[in-house]
Amino acid sequence: MTEQEDVLAGEILADARKRAERILQRAEREARGVVAEARQSVETENQASIANAEQEVARQRRVADARGEQDAAALRRDVRADAIEAVRGRARERLAQLPDGEDYEDLLVGLALSAIERMTGGEFQLLLRPRDRDRFAATLPFRVAAGAGRDIRVEVAPETITGMGGLIVRGAGGRQVADQTFEARLERLWGELRQSVARVLPAPAEDARQ
Repeated sequence: MTEQEDVLAGEILADARKRAERILQRAEREARGVVAEARQSVETENQASIANAEQEVARQRRVADARGEQDAAALRRDVRADAIEAVRGRARERLAQLPDGEDYEDLLVGLALSAIERMTGGEFQLLLRPRDRDRFAATLPFRVAAGAGRDIRVEVAPETITGMGGLIVRGAGGRQVADQTFEARLERLWGELRQSVARVLPAPAEDARQ
């Protein structure tokens, strides 16, 4: 190879090296760009994933809080209802004990007179439990007639009733009937009594806000 050819070959080799270096630099820049874009994409995706996860956690927390409040409100209602029903049960127990008291006949007289005051006519029958009929058949009609405040005739009916206590007053011909048994009176008065009991119990939170 001549000296001129050596010089030309050296120039070609130097030019190739420069081109290669430029290509390598461009490739490195492109690679760094790709890497930067990839990192940015990953970071963006991570941030979006984190944001979505936080939103989902917040949603589930709201759902759990709402469900917890609903469960708590239901529990408060159940406890309140149980308390009211317990009062009713105790009322029934106390009523069931009244026939054993010494003033039970006085109570029957009062129940009968309370009914007769709202009834018309002058003849009435008293329907009693078998036990009460045996105990008071001889005296109860006279006591009721004496306390009526008007001239009436009272007798004990041949039929008997069942229940905790009390009596039924029936007018002549059976067109007027007043149920003064303990069960019937408790049922009639329970709406008012229930409200009285409810007023002394703590109100559920949702009711208190209304």
